[in-house]
Amino acid sequence: MKTYVINLAASTDRRAQMLPQLEASGLEYEFFDAVDGRALTEAQRSELVDEAEVLKHPTWLVPGVIGTALSHKGVYERMAARHEAAALVLEDDAILPPDIAELIDALAGELSSDEVMLLNFRSFGACRLSRASAVTVGEHRILQPLKPGQIVSALAYLIGADAAASLAAAIVPVRLNSDSWGDHMDRGTLHSLRVVLPRPVAQRLSGHSTVGFTDISPLRRWLTRQTFWPIPQLRIANRKRVRRQMQRVEWVD
Repeated sequence: MKTYVINLAASTDRRAQMLPQLEASGLEYEFFDAVDGRALTEAQRSELVDEAEVLKHPTWLVPGVIGTALSHKGVYERMAARHEAAALVLEDDAILPPDIAELIDALAGELSSDEVMLLNFRSFGACRLSRASAVTVGEHRILQPLKPGQIVSALAYLIGADAAASLAAAIVPVRLNSDSWGDHMDRGTLHSLRVVLPRPVAQRLSGHSTVGFTDISPLRRWLTRQTFWPIPQLRIANRKRVRRQMQRVEWVD
């Protein structure tokens, strides 16, 4: 199974951080040049973006989010062009476990063609997961979320060919983020979403977003780049706090 790592060409530091992990992992990988949403021309935006939705959600559908959605679409289209049955998709701030290749092989045997399986996820409120439909794979379990709309994150996931083709066709014009999994399920674009616990892939807490989750104020942008004490320490502590809040789960029989 091919691994696609989404990375802005200008973000050479992110690529340098990913390379040692990938080389040690045993994964068959390639970097996919991310779309910089800030660089889209008016003509490109008119073709690719639902500007009416942008007007409704101006603080959410920002250029970085648009670029991220188009980047994941590009990966799905590459999968289709190569007739790949499934792929592992990573963003470039992922932290991989040493046994990632073996785990992916095992999880791939449980992946359906019309499914996305998240190797890292966050949720708004405690994520309710069903024990009844759980599948055990080694030390991990594949679980069904009862409310997919709670779940976000496109940091690391497996995707089948049918799910990739369906999402690729639905993403343009961009009106959703790449990790709006619940919305895609509500629209019938995605038919199955499951998560893996414990989360095999972690996210780096240091640094700042390059593909651009949201636009931020000049002050926050300045703070994200400062390295003098205690700014980095406070930034990481806050990210840990937010991560703890968004990684809570509740079990349902």
